[in-house]
Amino acid sequence: MPHGTLLDTRGFVGVDPVSQQIVVSFRGTTSVQNWIADLTFVQVPCDLTPGCLVHTGFWGSWGEVAARTLAAVRDAKAAHPAYSVIVTGHSLGGAVATLAAAYLRRAGFAADLYTYGSPRIGNAAFVEFVTAQPGGEYRVTHTDDPVPRLPPLVANYRHTSPEYWISSTSQGPVTPADVQYCPGYANVQCNGGTEGLDIDAHNWYFQPLDGCSARGHAAQEGGRGIITSAGS
Repeated sequence: MPHGTLLDTRGFVGVDPVSQQIVVSFRGTTSVQNWIADLTFVQVPCDLTPGCLVHTGFWGSWGEVAARTLAAVRDAKAAHPAYSVIVTGHSLGGAVATLAAAYLRRAGFAADLYTYGSPRIGNAAFVEFVTAQPGGEYRVTHTDDPVPRLPPLVANYRHTSPEYWISSTSQGPVTPADVQYCPGYANVQCNGGTEGLDIDAHNWYFQPLDGCSARGHAAQEGGRGIITSAGS
């Protein structure tokens, strides 16, 4: 999908023939420090459910690519009707992915959502609606990663449920014992109860995270592998 021009939203819709999945992935924040410093907590209405409010910046980022994302997934599903739909993203990409999953589900796709280090996106009405939708919900956090604690609860923000909190401070292999299941929209027993600004924790989820650039290149694999793409 072509990237958004105003807010530079980037991602891709691709097909994994091995896992038989349609993957919708959004790029994370390019500078976590700047994102935290510049974060605003203003909310705007959304049309998913009565009383729904979401972060104005995340809403704008999704709006830039919403129509193209939905169209690309429809095309992919028409070509591969048996494939499941996976939506994923890290950091800001996790916020956009959550909105994407909500709207894809409303359009009839039972999308599974995987996010890593995602900030809070909206109010209680929003997260309760998204959590109740068909499709899996896997919101992963890591130790004292500061991004999932923003925007704060006092600013009328909540998280989707449940949270899967990687509690191990080491950056080695993650075992099942290192991952805690944390239900609830305002749970402060897991990542929400930590303090500090450990950017290293934000940049490590099961392995060190890094970016890749496909700027200006449309990826193809035998003409079918990646349907549409935009660089990160």
